[in-house]
Amino acid sequence: MDLTEFADTSVFWLVVGFIGSGAYFSRLLVQWWRSERARRPVIPLAYWYLSILGATLLLTYATVRHDPVIMLNYAVPLCIYIRQTVLHIRGRKAAAVNGPTCPRCGAPLAGRAQHSEADD
Repeated sequence: MDLTEFADTSVFWLVVGFIGSGAYFSRLLVQWWRSERARRPVIPLAYWYLSILGATLLLTYATVRHDPVIMLNYAVPLCIYIRQTVLHIRGRKAAAVNGPTCPRCGAPLAGRAQHSEADD
């Protein structure tokens, strides 16, 4: 049996669907673990990568199955995940060049850990 024959079977697409579902679910575990370590809500870059991987695999699975409901459910958020990943990477590059900034307003922190509520 060659790969093209295997790719035509429903077992192959079920595996793709389960891998996509696992990647999509694991993003929540990564986010939870990183937030617990930081003791505050954190969305790491790995969250966005897993979102893109899971949504792409599930969108592919839905396309093969000709299911427009599932296709729409993953196609629209996929655009948002890609955009958030780009923003996350740009923010890291800017922080490396300019130093840390406030996560709420983007102001340079210049030796301060974060704005206080009185600063708002």
